[in-house]
Amino acid sequence: MTLEEARLELDASTLRSQDASEEALALSSEHPEISQWLDQRKTRDEIIAAAFADFPVPEGLRERLLKIQDHPATATTTNRHKALLGTVLVGLALVAVAMLTLFDGPNEDMPEWQKDSMDMVVKADSGDILFDHESPDFKELRSKLISSASPAPQELPKGLALKELMGCKTFACADRKASLLCF
Repeated sequence: MTLEEARLELDASTLRSQDASEEALALSSEHPEISQWLDQRKTRDEIIAAAFADFPVPEGLRERLLKIQDHPATATTTNRHKALLGTVLVGLALVAVAMLTLFDGPNEDMPEWQKDSMDMVVKADSGDILFDHESPDFKELRSKLISSASPAPQELPKGLALKELMGCKTFACADRKASLLCF
């Protein structure tokens, strides 16, 4: 046992020295720095314990604690929520992998503008491109798109209005300008 391990063990059992191992107690008597630290720690713990003696125990506390012990519904519910969330996240990850496998990008049957659009979406999703403008503010991004003569929506669809915007990107799509808003 090292001196630090002995100190940690003694720290956990200062008021109940019978809980400390013989090895930790022996090291404390052999090393003056641990012995001095232990005496200071015991003195401080005794002061704190005495201060608690001045506070009355609230009426019914023991019964309430035992009731919680008998019915730990909150902890069980929290654990169930965590397990459900984990399951949902794993399911979403599997769906994403399946989608990437099935729809890995533009295919030969697509018109040129669709290939360009899909290519840009894939690049934006993977982080391979930089935004022309970054902002969570729709009005600011819309203004930037309009000033560059790029397509800009009048408003966001209801389903996307609550999502946080990241930025926008303009690109050539066949022979036209196109724009991409990223959430």
